[in-house]
Amino acid sequence: GKDLIKTLLSSSSNTGVNTVKYLQLTNTTFTPAAADTYCCGSEHVAVLVNYNLEPAAGTYTSTGTGTWTITHTFTYSGTGGTQTVYGSGLTTSVTTGGAAANLFAEATFSTTAPLSQSGDNVAVTWSASVT
Repeated sequence: GKDLIKTLLSSSSNTGVNTVKYLQLTNTTFTPAAADTYCCGSEHVAVLVNYNLEPAAGTYTSTGTGTWTITHTFTYSGTGGTQTVYGSGLTTSVTTGGAAANLFAEATFSTTAPLSQSGDNVAVTWSASVT
């Protein structure tokens, strides 16, 4: 049963529904809240899209019975100053314009990630389990 739930939520082999595999960054401070419907309290990520930091499909990896990870490395490109990243969200889809929809989880980073030069990157890993 645990692996069935894992597959339904995030596995690329699940083609019946949108899977929880999209990661999004935020450049604003926020407090995660159960009532949030968009990542990090924001409905869009227009500023981050300008720096190649828009929501992206992550890579699913099974790590055991009922456990898995979703990972993605975001790489800053462009000019225009430092973008500080404060947190991430995990969703089932990305809408037109880069907004992530159907929020599954969100969290703040314990250490902020300032990105200022082309090639700077931040690797995000979400770990999940079913018990």
